Amino acid sequence: MSFSGKIHPLLQWHNDNILLPVTLCFIIGTATGVYSPSLLSPGQTHFLFLLLTTAALFLYFTHKTKAVFIALPLFLLLGHVNSIHHLRDHLQPDHIAPYVQSPRQVTLLGTLATMVEHGNNRNRLDLEVHKILLHGKQHNWQPVHGRVRLSLHGKVDKLQPGTLLLIRAKVGPVTNFKTPGAFNYKGYMAAKGIFTSGWIKNRQDIVSVQAPEERRIRLRYLPERMRQQVADFIKDHLPADISGLYQALLTGSRTGIDEETLEHFKATGTMHLLAISGLHMGLLGLMIGSILNWLFRRSEWLLLHTYVPGLALMGTLPVLLGYGFVAGMNTPVLRALLMAAIVLSAILLRRQFDLLHLVAAAAMFILISNPLALFTASFQLSFAAVTTMALFLPDLSGTRLQHREVPEKK
Repeated sequence: MSFSGKIHPLLQWHNDNILLPVTLCFIIGTATGVYSPSLLSPGQTHFLFLLLTTAALFLYFTHKTKAVFIALPLFLLLGHVNSIHHLRDHLQPDHIAPYVQSPRQVTLLGTLATMVEHGNNRNRLDLEVHKILLHGKQHNWQPVHGRVRLSLHGKVDKLQPGTLLLIRAKVGPVTNFKTPGAFNYKGYMAAKGIFTSGWIKNRQDIVSVQAPEERRIRLRYLPERMRQQVADFIKDHLPADISGLYQALLTGSRTGIDEETLEHFKATGTMHLLAISGLHMGLLGLMIGSILNWLFRRSEWLLLHTYVPGLALMGTLPVLLGYGFVAGMNTPVLRALLMAAIVLSAILLRRQFDLLHLVAAAAMFILISNPLALFTASFQLSFAAVTTMALFLPDLSGTRLQHREVPEKK
């Protein structure tokens, strides 16, 4: 077989499965951006992007089947640039991180970004900082941006997300535990976009600033306010020994679970049940979809004029979206929601058998929004499990589905 005869099947496979190699290149580019951020200078990056884009457009209009090979290095470069852009945000002069490279007393003016998570005599909150005042020197208020994780002991009044707060705290960079091989807490927080943390001495160091609330602020923090209300309702109406479990399953916050209960989950290997993921989304989607399908089938008009299973699937998505917002929309929740939305869309478009492509699409969306998610255990384990099932489950069950082309109408 000639070289051209060998390359043609490869070209055909790439054109039929373009999303798979493109996503793989984007992942490799994301990794190089994190581990080798100085690999390319800004000038080299701009030149390569212009060159590859021009070459891709030229081949698309002249030799369309070969354009895919230019798309691969182009997405490799895009992944590299995307991860560098996210990494360098906290190094900007107006980010809060350069101001607190070592622990120090500061006063922060910012907006409560998330609900206050109540634990065992310990509370934590995330503050979107707008201004900072350094103590100990003659400083003025400095405009900054960035998010800070703050903790404090004692009881905290019910603070609503979106509230403008003035807080005095001791703030410094997020650090790892000193034990060798311990959990990479610094990387975990970086994936959340948090590079600084602090400690509030007492509740009197938190002051709510009365300011007129804009409509966009209410809309932006509406999901977190709903999450706060759900958590408060559970805490106020359920016994303390089980309210923490319900909060973990509904809002994604495990701070209310006592240590003994957590140890029981760890000992039985069921700790993953407390982390909202695809399992929870899948069960909720299956339940809601089944109920809606049963209800819609009661209508003769819907049976005659619509595709009832598709209608039920469309009705499931808003419920999953609402649950995702209440659960905090962190990376595992976002990943599960994206997978659910893509799978539901694929079923509606009759493309549900292309599972690998669905996994690749979900991975691409997540890495575009948060490239550091690539280095979290939840991302790696989840996508490894789903990819493995997509590759081997059809063979094990003996039901591998071949791609079938729709016959053309004569």
